[in-house]
Amino acid sequence: MQFESFKRDTPTINISALMDVVFILLIFVVLAANFDKMRELNIVLPSAENTNEMTPEAVTLTMMADGSIMVFDEKIPADALMQHLKGLRA
Repeated sequence: MQFESFKRDTPTINISALMDVVFILLIFVVLAANFDKMRELNIVLPSAENTNEMTPEAVTLTMMADGSIMVFDEKIPADALMQHLKGLRA
């Protein structure tokens, strides 16, 4: 009686995938080392010449159920609203 004999293949390691991982790690280490050097650069940042701060005011405009309009709790006629708002901007 003759038995089948299986020929064993020797396992191989894919070196190209291993080299890809090594190169990616090498690139990461080189870039991380450069970030440390960037902290040591003497950079003069610009500063603002004007220190006056703008304080924008919100205009509170309220329309009542009866159709009357109030600006900052002051009743304004509808036809004078545009003139009143232009006066606030100036």
